Amino acid sequence: MLREMLDQVHRDDPVKGEWRAPMTTKGVIWVDASDLALGVLVVVELDGVPVEDAAWLRKHDEYSHINIAEL
Repeated sequence: MLREMLDQVHRDDPVKGEWRAPMTTKGVIWVDASDLALGVLVVVELDGVPVEDAAWLRKHDEYSHINIAEL
């Protein structure tokens, strides 16, 4: 199933290669954390267009305060 999905992405990907965000010197990064996960959103300030987001599950033995986790 994974092989079929990868083959279809290579065959039908409308982007066809690398996609690069516009070059800028300013941007905004939002970070949020909970006891379950960390999240990040990077936004190009030029048009306020999100260019990347990500989330990670926190380790089950992670005991740092949420404000520290956001750093």
